[in-house]
Amino acid sequence: MRFFALILVFVSISAKSQDSSKVYVRGGYGFYEGINLGAGYNFNKICSTGIMFGYDNFSTKDQETYAVTLYFNYAVFYIRKKTCNKLRYYINGKTIFWQLTDDYYKWRVLSLVPSAGCGFVISGRMELLLDLGPSFNVVLQNERKTFKEVGWPYHVMPNASISLNIRI
Repeated sequence: MRFFALILVFVSISAKSQDSSKVYVRGGYGFYEGINLGAGYNFNKICSTGIMFGYDNFSTKDQETYAVTLYFNYAVFYIRKKTCNKLRYYINGKTIFWQLTDDYYKWRVLSLVPSAGCGFVISGRMELLLDLGPSFNVVLQNERKTFKEVGWPYHVMPNASISLNIRI
């Protein structure tokens, strides 16, 4: 976690950006993504895509999760306030490949996550994103470590994430 925080601080301090920059660094936390860090590209003001890499062993100490996320955002509309801040509502599609390892199993799962979100423009370079949607999970592989039966991942679960985009 310290590693991700240091990278975000370093990028935000050292990056020299114009408002027209199309490349950004993204970091945050999601239910399936874990603590994640990645990069993205804005095609224009309403479309963006990117990749994130995540890790989580903080929520429970007896399991580890690794995740790779590909995503696509499409802004539905903007709400402009009298100040320089803007709200952006968007629809989002994510493909998340994640691996969960605990004392009983090793799971490899593919999740498809359609979601809706809200982006709050903090400054010319920074935007805070919140999104929520269902996660449709498909188990690709599982390895049983013991003969104890402890369950199976649900096929549909909610997914929520919070992220910070910093344009570089």
